[in-house]
Amino acid sequence: MQHNVDCSEPRTNARLLDKLVGEFIENQCISPSFIVGHPQVMSPLAKHHRARPGLCERFELFVATREVCNAYTELNDPFIQKANFEDQMKAKAAGDDEAQGYDHVFVRLSSSARTSSFRSTVH
Repeated sequence: MQHNVDCSEPRTNARLLDKLVGEFIENQCISPSFIVGHPQVMSPLAKHHRARPGLCERFELFVATREVCNAYTELNDPFIQKANFEDQMKAKAAGDDEAQGYDHVFVRLSSSARTSSFRSTVH
């Protein structure tokens, strides 16, 4: 631990990246700052970036080191979303308390060509 950054178990890529961003980037965002270019692994509900493989369409706005906005283009491909939810369930079973649950209703509705706008009423 060269920089004395501790990440509790399970040490997944997403948790490690989130911890590093919090330690080295977010605390530098005094003036209004956007953080973009999030790795896909950190945002399982976000759509893959259209031009940059491995990244997703997401941004966060920070002011005075505080997150004031977190936005993303919602992933609406039911096959990719199903796989992402399954990965999240594995992470949750391994002890990742920040992992998303499996949203069966969302996957079923998106599989039947409904729009992703239904998602906001499912929570």
